[in-house]
Order: sequence, then structure tokens, then C-alpha cells
Amino acid sequence: LFPRPRPEDLLSTGCTVLNQAISGSPHGAIPKGGYWHAVGDSGTLKTWTAFCLFAEAARNPHFKDYRFVYD
Repeated sequence: LFPRPRPEDLLSTGCTVLNQAISGSPHGAIPKGGYWHAVGDSGTLKTWTAFCLFAEAARNPHFKDYRFVYD
């Protein structure tokens, strides 16, 4: 198994329960340097979740040297 990332290396979704479901950590869901590819039907909150991730990254000093792309 892979080692569990440190809390400062995870980007939070803004929701502790969702963080826990995705990564097993309440501190964050998406690891630094990773990708998040959302697939689903229209109206399933993919865009809203992406914007929440951007907001969390913008306020987190551990991600100040990262570039965020919404494509």
C-alpha cells in the first residue's frame, strides 16, 4: 500500500466527510501534484466541486506555488 499523505500535502474539498471518503483523511482529498478528473451527468455538482477546490487552494498557503487550471 501507498503511504498516507501528510495533511499539508492534501487539498481539501471543503467538506470533511467528502475528504474522508476520497482519501481516508479528514484533512484533504486531492494530493499535491495530482489530477482530479470528474465524469458524470449534467447537474451532478462537478463544476461546483471544482470551484470549491479552487477556493480551498487559494486560501491554503501550502498551495501558493501551484497553478490551477479549470478546463
